[in-house]
Amino acid sequence: MGTGMPTWVRHQSGLVGRLPLLLLAVLAGLAGLLLLRAGAGLSLSAPLDPYEVTNRQFRQFLQATGLAMPEEGRTALRGGADEDPVVNVSWNEADAYCRWAGKRLPTKEEWQAVCHLGQLQKRGDIWEWTATPVSDPAGWKLLCGPRGTCDCSHQYHPTWRNMVKGFRCAGTLPVARLLP
Repeated sequence: MGTGMPTWVRHQSGLVGRLPLLLLAVLAGLAGLLLLRAGAGLSLSAPLDPYEVTNRQFRQFLQATGLAMPEEGRTALRGGADEDPVVNVSWNEADAYCRWAGKRLPTKEEWQAVCHLGQLQKRGDIWEWTATPVSDPAGWKLLCGPRGTCDCSHQYHPTWRNMVKGFRCAGTLPVARLLP
């Protein structure tokens, strides 16, 4: 038995309750097209954490997961203040932390984009692990620059660590942002 109304309008279908969201999505899409037509740029990227992961945060991760760090990593954690960036972590440990936090390591492009916009805050003068692989030597990972630079030329094996290697995480969902 028909009601004379299209199925998508019927309240029982639940679609009516979703119409405001659908309308918002359509309007957002149109606004994006208009901005692009007007010459404005639109960038999609994952939000980076505001600061590097701290000793306190990394200790919480170790306690929650039961993972143990080699002695040189534990020494770095004991010697640093709680809010200092964690250092002496391998790429594998940084990647595991970000996954545990529901995030991931940023790519070189994401890290540099935030850096070049002047929005990269650093607590320490460290190189930060990225998710970007290096082709030669194969399997190595790229790190991005110490304080005051947007350099991403440092290459390291993912199992190595030292006192100037740290990291920050990136969110998993892209965020739209207008470019100047």
